[in-house]
Amino acid sequence: MALNNRLRLRRRVPRLRRTSTRTYSLADLLARQPRTVQKASGYAVLRAYLDNSPELRRVRLTSRTFAMLNSARIVPENLENYYRTRRLPRHPFVPTFLTVKSRYVAHRTKLAAERKRYIMERMRALPTHVVDFVRYLGYLEDHYSASGAHPVWQRNLFPATKKKVDEYAR
Repeated sequence: MALNNRLRLRRRVPRLRRTSTRTYSLADLLARQPRTVQKASGYAVLRAYLDNSPELRRVRLTSRTFAMLNSARIVPENLENYYRTRRLPRHPFVPTFLTVKSRYVAHRTKLAAERKRYIMERMRALPTHVVDFVRYLGYLEDHYSASGAHPVWQRNLFPATKKKVDEYAR
């Protein structure tokens, strides 16, 4: 039996990782933008660039290239390298898109920071016995949660919205 098992063992050939064959066009990129971006002044220029350039309409983006553009993580200093590595045409569409999208991302980040500041101010303004009790529950979860994560605290105790923190204040 042992000899039989040894004969059946074969060298495993590593499987090749399949890559996604899904590609996106620049029209897809523009269509998937939030309404705020679509109402921005630069969006009309982007649409005109795309409509008037057959070169841009032929461009196909991989999912990674699409994600990098959509998140606006590319800084202008690295734009030349981005064009070369992603084989994109050197057209004013990409810098214009990154400008419009980065303005949107900066605005959203600012709103999130204001929301967080408001929540913290309202939490500090609560009566001390309420703050002490909430803090005690946080320490209690920290003691019992071995992973260091605080799911109950994040999901139920600490308010994530202005509405929730205003309910605490009542």
